[in-house]
Amino acid sequence: MKATVLHSLNRIKRGLIVFVLLAICNPDILATVVHQDSYGIDYQLNYDTKEAQVIESWDKYDPHDIEPSGDIIIKDTINTINGGIFTVKYVGENAFADCKNITSVSLPKTIKSIEAKAFADCIGLTSITIPDSCHSIREHAFARCTGMKEIVIPNSVVNIERNAFWDCTLESVHITDLTSWCNIKFGNINSNPLFIGASLYLKGEKVIELIIPNSVTTINDFAFYGYSDLINITIPNSVTSINNYAFAKCTELTTVSMENSVRLIGEGCFSGCENLTNITLSNQLKHIEKAAFYFCERLRSIIIPSSVKGIDPLTFSGCSNLEYIKVGEDNAVYDSRGDCNAIIETNSNTLVRGCKSTIIPESVVNIGSAAFEGVLGLKKINIPQSVTSIGSSAFSNCSNLTNINLPNSLTEIQSSTFYYCQSLTDITIPENITNIGEYAFLNCNSLANIYCMSDLPPAIDNDYYCFDETIYSNARLWVPIGFKYQYQKANVWKNFDHISEHDMHSSSITEMNKTATTPTEIYDISGRPCTSMDKPGIYIIRMSDGSIRKIKK
Repeated sequence: MKATVLHSLNRIKRGLIVFVLLAICNPDILATVVHQDSYGIDYQLNYDTKEAQVIESWDKYDPHDIEPSGDIIIKDTINTINGGIFTVKYVGENAFADCKNITSVSLPKTIKSIEAKAFADCIGLTSITIPDSCHSIREHAFARCTGMKEIVIPNSVVNIERNAFWDCTLESVHITDLTSWCNIKFGNINSNPLFIGASLYLKGEKVIELIIPNSVTTINDFAFYGYSDLINITIPNSVTSINNYAFAKCTELTTVSMENSVRLIGEGCFSGCENLTNITLSNQLKHIEKAAFYFCERLRSIIIPSSVKGIDPLTFSGCSNLEYIKVGEDNAVYDSRGDCNAIIETNSNTLVRGCKSTIIPESVVNIGSAAFEGVLGLKKINIPQSVTSIGSSAFSNCSNLTNINLPNSLTEIQSSTFYYCQSLTDITIPENITNIGEYAFLNCNSLANIYCMSDLPPAIDNDYYCFDETIYSNARLWVPIGFKYQYQKANVWKNFDHISEHDMHSSSITEMNKTATTPTEIYDISGRPCTSMDKPGIYIIRMSDGSIRKIKK
């Protein structure tokens, strides 16, 4: 009895101290008081609005405080002797956070919002009733509620904030209206309980073939993110926008039927839909955003409608089996000239996106940034002499690329151009290349021969991140006859353990490693022995195969 009284006095004392401090900082707090019901649940009462919210009822650091447990029933109204009736509208921030022994919660039909971390870490919670008056579930509201297996989301909910269901283990989500679900504003992937493996039930039936209602105009961000039970989607002519990551990671999705009203496919919209094989795009489509079909590994063909005005180069990154790309003939911005299986920006003659079967037309002047990024099925490609620039990351993550020729028209290899091309064994750097960007050949671990055609070593932007350290000892650097010394002194190039000279124009570059000879003796025009060919002039060179050559510098 004594301990109970002491505990009550401590709570009153603590509450008064907090109240005084809050009142000093915020005079408006004087309009609120704290009320405790018969179950030990604390409510903050606002005398101005006549509203109440459930607040944190226990101090887990106080050994005398009593943790809420068992079945929790939240009242709809609080009646006071002098203050009248207060309607309970909110479950406040941290109200029941870390109450591990709560098993169920019943919320009244007056609740408008479940605030941040209200039930976070309630690992014993198995059941909660969210009323159809609730419109918001704030961030981390149910984070790590690992005992909760199902939840009903009422039609009234319009906002579920970041990480609301983070690290939960839900198995089923129940709704009664698809239109309401599509209109929810999800904060991120962890705000959507479908992401964690839960199945979606519409009026008690599991959703496998999704038919979007005609009442939906926008499918919001993350609406069906990670819903692995979904196989087919039908999108009606009422929908104009499919927003960011709306169907991302729907790993069993195979077919999308889309009416001609859709104008926008958002960023990452179908990314990670690894079994998607069939999709017909709307003929009113205007924009396809970044990574919209990222790693749709079984997608083999795509037709870009004539209406499309903007395509991000990473739209089809990771689509390893994509082999047919066609742009509608009347498209004013893009084309697929000569059945090249690529998307080309017409006015600039820039190849924006290619696939594993792309043949680059000779009219192409530029290969855009990330144009072939992640084309895992690309093994070899010929770049015509018309190409004067290749953008950054153009061939990055083409992990099966073994053979590529670079035209003499290039003057620069930009950053990350061949990043993570793990199967690339040989590369010829044309003689007009003066600069190589950082990460250009990073993670190209199979490089065995690098042929530099220029007498002057190309400058390299980053000393440490152009080649892997192992390349310097494992690969052979081939340079023009008489210029080995320049490479041995040049930044980065000097790191190569194996540098060989060769007449770059005497035989096929691809046969160098078989037929190459190196200088054994160097003489000036007067016959005097020389250690190098640093100075301008004419030199007589005896090669390792016994042949004699004359070189002018």
